[in-house]
Amino acid sequence: MSKLTNLIPVPNNINEGLRGTNNTLMLSLLGSPSDRYTRRCSEPTNKKFLKQVVWGKNVGPFKVSGYKLAVDSLKKVMKDIKQQQPDVYTVLSSAGMLCSRYVRGSRSSISNHSW
Repeated sequence: MSKLTNLIPVPNNINEGLRGTNNTLMLSLLGSPSDRYTRRCSEPTNKKFLKQVVWGKNVGPFKVSGYKLAVDSLKKVMKDIKQQQPDVYTVLSSAGMLCSRYVRGSRSSISNHSW
């Protein structure tokens, strides 16, 4: 199992051409997760947004809370990992995914982790 936790080099062309989305798009599609933001991670507070969040959903080896579509997608990915890479699946865990805050170092840009 230790071989699974060793760092491996990341290929230079992984996710080539991809970039994070911007706040304008996220806000227009999903709404604002919180009524106010700080630099610290906090749970969302916006009641309209909260209707789209699931709490403590089991996705396999751990539970998560987050935007329903993201959690459902993660559950499908975890199912594939379990089938295709069972050794990897058994050592996976989560440090969380729903964290309403500003981007580190910013006082105006909302972190995509908020969604």
